[in-house]
Amino acid sequence: MRATICQLCVCVLAAFAVTLRNRLFVPVDAMFKTIKVVSPIEQIEIDVSSIFRDVVSSVIHVSGKAAIEVSLTGKRCNLPVLRGRLIGERAVILHWSVLDSGTLLGTYDQIPSGLYFVEIIALYCSRFNRKIPVHVIRNMCLEDSKRHRITAANSSINVTDKPWSGSANKIGSWRRKREFVQTLPVYTRVQPNGCNLPECNASSLSELSKVERMYEFMYSNETMNSLEADLSANSLRSYVFCFIGASHSRTIVEMLSDHFGKGPWFQHIAAAFPENLNQAAESVRLHNCTHAVVGIGQWPAGWPGGAPMSFQEYEQSMHDGLAKFTTILDSRTKVHVRNVHENPLGKKISSCPPTDWRNPEVVRVYNELLLEVCTRLKLPFIDTTDITQPMWDTAPDWCHYKNEVGRIESIYILQFILKSR
Repeated sequence: MRATICQLCVCVLAAFAVTLRNRLFVPVDAMFKTIKVVSPIEQIEIDVSSIFRDVVSSVIHVSGKAAIEVSLTGKRCNLPVLRGRLIGERAVILHWSVLDSGTLLGTYDQIPSGLYFVEIIALYCSRFNRKIPVHVIRNMCLEDSKRHRITAANSSINVTDKPWSGSANKIGSWRRKREFVQTLPVYTRVQPNGCNLPECNASSLSELSKVERMYEFMYSNETMNSLEADLSANSLRSYVFCFIGASHSRTIVEMLSDHFGKGPWFQHIAAAFPENLNQAAESVRLHNCTHAVVGIGQWPAGWPGGAPMSFQEYEQSMHDGLAKFTTILDSRTKVHVRNVHENPLGKKISSCPPTDWRNPEVVRVYNELLLEVCTRLKLPFIDTTDITQPMWDTAPDWCHYKNEVGRIESIYILQFILKSR
C-alpha cells in the first residue's frame, strides 16, 4: 500500500515538473512572436500663440523611427509645408513626408544620442505642385513669421536609438564643436518688415552668431577630408573653373579665391536667366574653361521679374538652355549643374503679399525639376543641400552664403568636380 502511494506521488511530481518546464522554457521564436517592442514616445508641446494652433492637434517624437509625427486637425490646411531642425551634438534638418491623410512624418538622419532642441515652423498652408499657376504663387503668402513656430519655446527631445555611424549617401553633417558641451536653443532667423539689410534685430543677430560659433562641418567620407587637405592653389593651376550664374555664382568664386588665392583658375560668367546661357557659352570658350558649373534659379524665382517664373517654364527653359549650352561647347569643357539655393525669410520673402519667392518650397520644386533635366541631358548634378539646408537661414545679408557654409559648399563643389573628372 505504501509503495503504491509513493509510486503515485512520483508520477504526480513528474507531471508537475513537465508542466513547469513547458511554462518556463518558452521556445525563442514563440517569445519573439508574443513580445511586442514599443518605441519610446515623447510628447512635444505646441506653442499656444502659433498660427497653426488650429491646424496641428499633436506633435510627438518616436525615437525608434528617428522621426517626429505631426498630427493634423483637418481644419484649414490639409497638406502644409513645414520646416524643422534639430540642434544638439549635430545640427540636422527634418525630411518631411506624408504618413497618412492626417499625419506628417519628419525623419532625421543618423545622429548621436543625446538631448536635442527641436523647432518646427510652418511655411505654407498647402504644398506646391508643378502645375500651380504663376499668379497663385505670386500672391500666396507665407505663414506669419511672427507666429509661425509650431513647437513651444525651448522644446527638446531625447535621441536614444540612432547611434552615429556616418552615411555613404550623405556629404556629411554639421557637428557641434567640442568646446560647446551644452545644447542651446536656436530659432529660425526672420526679418520682419521695417528691418534694414543686413541687420534685423538683436535676437536675430544672436541666433546667427550662435549657430555659426557652435558648429563645424564633418564629411562622412574620409576621402573627402583628405581631398580637401590635398587641394592647394598649385594643384589647381592647370584648370580653369568657370561658374555661370548671377550673384550666388559670383559668391562661390569669391569664396574659392579667398581660400586658395585669386587667379585665372576661378572665373565668374554672368547669366541670370536660362536664355542667357547661349552668350555664357561663348564666354566659357573665350576663357578656355576646363570646367563649367551652371547655377541659375535665383533670378527666375526672385524679385527682378515682379513674379516668379512658373515651374513648367523653368523646366522647359533650363532644358533648352542647357541643351544649347552643351552643344556650343566641345568635349574639353566638362559641364556640371548645381542646385538652386534657398534664401532665409527676409522681409521681401516673408511679407504679405511677397515680392520675392526664393523660399524653401519654391526652390524645392525648382531643384526637383533641375535634377530631372540633368538626368535627361546626362549632365552631372551637384547637390549641396546636405551642407546648406541645416544652416539655410544663416546668410548674413539674407541672401548669399558669405560665411562658413559658403566656404564649405564651394570647396565641396570643387571636390565633386575633381573626383568626377
